[in-house]
Amino acid sequence: MTKNNFFWYSFLLILLCCFAVYSVNRFVLIRQWPDFAKVPNIAMYAIYLFNFLITVGSVFLIHRRYLKDQTAAGRTFFLTVFVKIITSAIFLFPGVIVVKAIAKVYVIQFMTLFFILLFVETYLLIRLLNLPSDEKIKNDQNQ
Repeated sequence: MTKNNFFWYSFLLILLCCFAVYSVNRFVLIRQWPDFAKVPNIAMYAIYLFNFLITVGSVFLIHRRYLKDQTAAGRTFFLTVFVKIITSAIFLFPGVIVVKAIAKVYVIQFMTLFFILLFVETYLLIRLLNLPSDEKIKNDQNQ
């Protein structure tokens, strides 16, 4: 994989993870625990859309920053994770306050997807940092 098609690989992997978690949610969890079916479909779609967009956006920012400065990818990752946590708290606040009955199930579904995508994002960062570099590193031996 090259640096140019890394973003599209990331996009596809994040999309597949979202579909996999959604499938498990719909076909396994709802049959096992009926409380999961109480979350309205619009809330479910909002959870997945929010997590998908914020994860793709952070991977895009990390990749773009990496192309400009290869040493700044880690700092950008920590900054985007911090922003994701703050925006997630803002996103969850109305759902928890307004609808108390389904708040626990809503938060569990959100956090499950959030942490799975966070692990995927960490995997992608490690993969990005391990891509072969095009430029030679100057050291004492090859100067």
